[in-house]
Amino acid sequence: MIGVIPRRDQDLNPADVKSNLQALDPGKYVLIPVDQQTSIRDFVTRSGHQYKTGCAFYELSKRERIQANKKIAVAEKDSATGRMTGKVFTGPAARQLLGLPETEVTVTPGSIAAYTVFVQSTRRPRCRQRP
Repeated sequence: MIGVIPRRDQDLNPADVKSNLQALDPGKYVLIPVDQQTSIRDFVTRSGHQYKTGCAFYELSKRERIQANKKIAVAEKDSATGRMTGKVFTGPAARQLLGLPETEVTVTPGSIAAYTVFVQSTRRPRCRQRP
């Protein structure tokens, strides 16, 4: 499981949460392996897709603060191979599956055996000012 600042007021039943996960329609998203460090906007457009703020998600790879308004997506992994199956889930149950409250929380990636965690990118690309 990923490391989260604990909430004592929440008892999660993983079976109940998993039954409420909403699978995304495979025609509504694309999983693209990242091959180099770059901005999300550049990566999306270089991959041949149109970029729109809020439409892209990035894999949780370091400790960070996740705001309450950000969407979370979890990609299911095959238990035998550890590779993503192509099934992606989102919605409130995805946050609950990870034990994330509905408020801002600091999260540290860890070892969730069954899922890869993605966080919605809502940051607007910034243009550099000329000196």
